[in-house]
Amino acid sequence: MRRRALLIVAAGLMIAAVIAGLRPGADAAPGADAVRVLVATSAIPAGRPIDPALLAVVLVPAQIAPEGALTEPDQAAFRSPAVRLPAGMPLYDALLARGAGVASLAADERAVGVRVDDVTGLPGFLDVGARVDVLVGSGSDRLAIESAGVLGRPRRSADGGWAVALRLPAALATAVADAQSAGAEVRLLARGSGS
Repeated sequence: MRRRALLIVAAGLMIAAVIAGLRPGADAAPGADAVRVLVATSAIPAGRPIDPALLAVVLVPAQIAPEGALTEPDQAAFRSPAVRLPAGMPLYDALLARGAGVASLAADERAVGVRVDDVTGLPGFLDVGARVDVLVGSGSDRLAIESAGVLGRPRRSADGGWAVALRLPAALATAVADAQSAGAEVRLLARGSGS
């Protein structure tokens, strides 16, 4: 996997020289078929969540566009690069760390997805393995869950909010899914690494 990532980085660096001259949003050569390519606008260190402000979409002539490159900022925002990404580097899924996935769940655990927004979910603070407290609903019907595990980076959902996958005991996962289906709001409270 590391060798593959390094090969992709090497290929990307060669392509980056061509792409570096293009500005975000600039048109490709007149008459050329252009495709969107997501690039880093400045160097991004390995292991740190990617700030969306460090990403841009450039239009590249189709004949020189890197195959398999990401095309939208939401595909990489807040994910962590597995290797250092130089400025101008096209981004690929293989260069970004993956979530823990359902294979990491214990027999009595379930993965449950929750819908949140920028305020109720704090997507910029969440990373794979982070711990959050979950508040579902309000008032006397509120369900409070301490120290749920985050299975993957929050992903932008079609409605403009965020989808977050959480690791919970099976009974609590079912309760959260049922409450959210009934319209209850979900809030995530980020916990520090020592709590």
